[in-house]
Amino acid sequence: MLAELPPELLQELRQTTLVLDREATLEVIERIENMLLKQGQA
Repeated sequence: MLAELPPELLQELRQTTLVLDREATLEVIERIENMLLKQGQA
């Protein structure tokens, strides 16, 4: 699943998890979920 994500979104996820920024990480995960939901509706 992660391999299918845009590279910039994966990079942002890596950065937020490396600094242990919980709020930022959750925001990125929410963006991923929204993107996947939109793909499922296409």
